[in-house]
Amino acid sequence: MEQKPKSKPKLKPRRILSDLAALGRMLRAWTGGRYQKVPWPTLLAIVGGAVYFFSPIDLIPDFIPVIGYLDDATVIALAVRAIRRDLGRFLDWEQAALAAG
Repeated sequence: MEQKPKSKPKLKPRRILSDLAALGRMLRAWTGGRYQKVPWPTLLAIVGGAVYFFSPIDLIPDFIPVIGYLDDATVIALAVRAIRRDLGRFLDWEQAALAAG
């Protein structure tokens, strides 16, 4: 039987929003010194995505209705996808910390 090649996971808006919330908690825990296992490539992906998002220079100018923010959303989604493994590790740590009380 022939196996289908694995496809990349699709970018789902709800998952991305959930990941963004976890990202915020991870950054607060990291800056507060409670969670120190954030690798430099992850920090660079976060900073790079944020810089692009807030930069006035875009691939598609933001003043164009609807599609103007599409490139920003795509960059943020790709940054979150790139750090998903580290977000998973953080969520495991967060759950253990909550269980320990």
